[in-house]
Amino acid sequence: MKKSNELFLKTMGLASALMLFQGCTEQKAEQALGTETLTCDTTVFLKDDVKSSPSCKINYSLAFFKMRQATDSIALKSNAQLIRAIEEGMPATQNPQEFVQHLKDTLITNYRQDLEDLYEYDLRNGLKDHELPGWYNYEYGINSTLTEGKDHVWNYKVSHFAYTGGAHPNSYQKWINLTDQGEVLTKEQVFLPNTEAAVCELILKELIRTAGERVETDTITSIEGLQEYGILQMNGLYLPDNFLLEKEGIRFLYNPYDIAPYALGDFELLVPYQELNTYLIKH
Repeated sequence: MKKSNELFLKTMGLASALMLFQGCTEQKAEQALGTETLTCDTTVFLKDDVKSSPSCKINYSLAFFKMRQATDSIALKSNAQLIRAIEEGMPATQNPQEFVQHLKDTLITNYRQDLEDLYEYDLRNGLKDHELPGWYNYEYGINSTLTEGKDHVWNYKVSHFAYTGGAHPNSYQKWINLTDQGEVLTKEQVFLPNTEAAVCELILKELIRTAGERVETDTITSIEGLQEYGILQMNGLYLPDNFLLEKEGIRFLYNPYDIAPYALGDFELLVPYQELNTYLIKH
C-alpha cells in the first residue's frame, strides 16, 4: 500500500511538472513576436476613365509585426517604428493597414498632380495617347523584410524603387535595428565614442575587396585605387546610419551616390564581430 501511494505521488508530481513546463512554453510562445506581410500590386491610369491614358504601377510588400491582441503595446510601438522607417514623418499612432492604404492613395494622388496638366496640354496640342513620351508612365516599388538578428534584435530592411521619368530609376534602402521592446538602436548606442575612424578602417578593407570583385580587378589595394573607379572621390568613408546587427557581424550599407557613382550601385559590407568587439558598447 505504501509503495502504491509513493508511486501515485511521484506520478502526480511528474504530471504537475509537465503541466508547468507546458504552461511556460505556451506563455513564451504567446510573448514571441510574429510577423505578417501586407501587399499591393496595382496599375492606375492617369485618367481613371481613359484606359488608353498613361499609367502608374504600384507594387509593395511590407513586413510588420502581428498584433497578438488589441492592446499589444510592444507590437504597436514596433510597427510605429517600422512605418517611420518606410516613410519619415508618419504619425506614430497609424496602424499598418491604415498606413499601406495611405501610401497607395498618396502615390496615386502625387502621380496625377504631377502629370494631369501636362497631359491635358499635350492632348490640346494634337498628341494622341500612344504618341506621349515614356516618362508619362510611373512605377513605384517598396519592399521590406523583418529578420532576427543578433540577440533580441530585429533587422528591418526597406528598399524603395521609383521611376518618374529621367535617365534611370531611383532606388535606395533604409535599414534599422529594432529591439524586442520596440526601440531603435542608433549607431551612438552601438559604437563606443571616438571609434569611428577605427571602424572605418575595417569597413575600408571590405570595401576594397568588394569593389575589386565588382569591377573585376585585383589591383585595388588603397583609397587611391578606389578613386580611380569613382569610389570615395566626393566623400570620405564614414560610419553610416544604415547598418544591421546580424548574427555573425555588422553589415553596413552605402546607397547609390553615398560613396560611389550610381552605375556601381549600393555597397553592403559585412564586418565580423570578432574584428569589431573592441569598438562596441556592451549591452
